[in-house]
Amino acid sequence: MVLTLLMMKLVLIGLGLLIASSTAQIRTKGGTLIAKEGESLTLRCEVEDPSIAIIWRKNNDVVAVDDEILDTYGGYEIAMEGSTSVFTIKRVEPINSANYSCALAEPEVSVTFVIKVQVKPLVLISPDTGVYHARVGEKNLVITCHVKEGNPKPGVVWTKQAAKLPEDIKKDHEGARLVFPEVKKHHAGKYNCLAENVAGMDRATIEIHVAEPLQGEREGEYVDIVGMCLCCVLIVKMHPPHTRCWCHNICLKKGGQLLPQ
Repeated sequence: MVLTLLMMKLVLIGLGLLIASSTAQIRTKGGTLIAKEGESLTLRCEVEDPSIAIIWRKNNDVVAVDDEILDTYGGYEIAMEGSTSVFTIKRVEPINSANYSCALAEPEVSVTFVIKVQVKPLVLISPDTGVYHARVGEKNLVITCHVKEGNPKPGVVWTKQAAKLPEDIKKDHEGARLVFPEVKKHHAGKYNCLAENVAGMDRATIEIHVAEPLQGEREGEYVDIVGMCLCCVLIVKMHPPHTRCWCHNICLKKGGQLLPQ
């Protein structure tokens, strides 16, 4: 029933049948408002004649008329305080970054509030394992700090816990990515990515473990099981590769070392 009455009111407004004094005006001035995500925000629209229908729009969509909310999913509240229409966004979200206008049905006058929502950063690190196992000599290890959210654009800072960030680590992508040209023992430790803007901050951590290279490892090593035979193939710079295979005295890898035959 309420919805039907509201729709009839909108139709009458469209037909210009809800007419009051042609001198009616809005006393409130519009402007730009900054809001933080999660907070509430109240817009006030004072008019000379409160008997005239007051329409609130988000961009081009009507969300409220007088003291009735049409967009019931927007998280809005509305009330009349004397000659002032009070429009409240109960919990500001990024989707509320928009133009909100208060308009009179007749004459066609309006004021606009430009809402800009500040959003705190959300940080993720890749690899996303939490702990990365590297070896001395590993080439071009890349650790990336992904800032998934944030308005205005957050600044990104990398730090190493309990130590200064090693000077032989390169930064690119505006400081969001760490590149280790060649992994060394002193690269082991915990690395923090911190993203911060006026709305807040977020932090993520990755720990890098650095082990010694495998003994006997040259350009590569692989293990293949054929029946009861375990073969260790060492790929070296000489050609053809040297292959060693034992079927009874098996060549095993343990702790990075090849056990004797």
